[in-house]
Amino acid sequence: MAQVRPDVVYFPVDLMQVVQEQPTLAQEILQKLMQQFEQQKLKPLPHTVFPLTDAIAAFRYMQQAKHTGKIVISQFSNAAPSLQLNETGTYLITGGLGGLGLLVARWLVEKGAKHLVLVGRRGVKPENAQALKSLQAMDVKIKILQADVSQEAEIAQVIHEIAQSSPPLRGVIHSVGVLEDGLTQELSWERFARVLAPKVEGAWHLHSLTKGQPLDFFVLFSAAASILGNIGQSNHSAANTFLDALVYERRAMGLPALCINWGAVDEVGAAVKLNISSRLVGRGIGTIPAQAVLEILEELLSDRSVQVGVIPIDWSQFGKPWANAPFFSLLQSNLVSQSSQDDTLSIRQQLENTAPEEVPPLLANHVNFHLSKILGLSPTAIINPQQGFFDMGMDSLTSVELRNRLQRSLECDLPPTLLFKCATVAKLVDYLAQTSWDSPCLQRLPQCHQQLL
Repeated sequence: MAQVRPDVVYFPVDLMQVVQEQPTLAQEILQKLMQQFEQQKLKPLPHTVFPLTDAIAAFRYMQQAKHTGKIVISQFSNAAPSLQLNETGTYLITGGLGGLGLLVARWLVEKGAKHLVLVGRRGVKPENAQALKSLQAMDVKIKILQADVSQEAEIAQVIHEIAQSSPPLRGVIHSVGVLEDGLTQELSWERFARVLAPKVEGAWHLHSLTKGQPLDFFVLFSAAASILGNIGQSNHSAANTFLDALVYERRAMGLPALCINWGAVDEVGAAVKLNISSRLVGRGIGTIPAQAVLEILEELLSDRSVQVGVIPIDWSQFGKPWANAPFFSLLQSNLVSQSSQDDTLSIRQQLENTAPEEVPPLLANHVNFHLSKILGLSPTAIINPQQGFFDMGMDSLTSVELRNRLQRSLECDLPPTLLFKCATVAKLVDYLAQTSWDSPCLQRLPQCHQQLL
């Protein structure tokens, strides 16, 4: 450091010695620090918490270098306590006068919220009037503000009004959305932008105007369309994809953020108005009961997830129209291979009954399955068979883990140095393919087995 900043003088401090010799001073310093954390003048580093029972997953997560900040292993139970909101905080819901917004608002009150701000472009619709009246009868102070979230000045006025006349803002739920379906070639920019504005501009304004405030949560209601796509909804998919990306940006900044890609919600919202459920059933997609929305939301607010898709899918039905689509074919292939991996005998039986020329691709699929599990890769990730295992991010420990997995599943005695000598998927498959799978594996290993030992 002295070479980088020669104008700075550095002194080593033995904190352990200070604590031992001046325990009172150390106690005073820690008490002051804790007060500043409680007052949120200081914030802890970004961190990801794993329960002690998931210690292996924590080390694997660290090994992949995907984290921001610190990784913490907690000795406390990972059972999520019942969510309890701050009575002295204000919670803002955009789209708060819609069916879904009012459903969530009532849930917030049941969880302890005493101050709500519900924002909508227009007044409450007749079909939601009773839900609002019921909410207002509860022990809660409600402000109903009319604003277009896509207009920065209007949403800035909402934030200003909260700061002037309400307790501090502690949570934001952005649940607005507009549908303007049509094939892409039929969509004018005006129709496309009409869908983008409330989602994209609204989320950005909320992010920009609240990022300096100590929020407990910042939740964006995205849609399944940004994950799965949907015919006639390219604008809807694009708008929600922005929300998906924004939460990762916020997390990288050390800010709270959660994005939920909801499927169609039953009983409230667009699913009821447009009779979406009947159109989805034939495609293998179900709807989410309203009560389940609240239960899932509570669970996710207590979780460390950044983005979660909540979509009831019958894959046997859903996959039929998309059998030739690369994304879904890979996903289906992975699901099939995963189910087959649960029965190791079936893998061995397949090898024993497979023609020699068909063994390598079967082995490659088997190796890739276990490799993806160890590296935490996406189910749809394509693994380069020529890339070295260590270039993929593996080390000596994970190499042994892969060897052990293959040894158990294939019922073979594999050498400990296997992945050091067969350092790519291609070389490993070539090695394994030399085995005569129609006989006991331990008796018919490749001749090069001795060389690896």
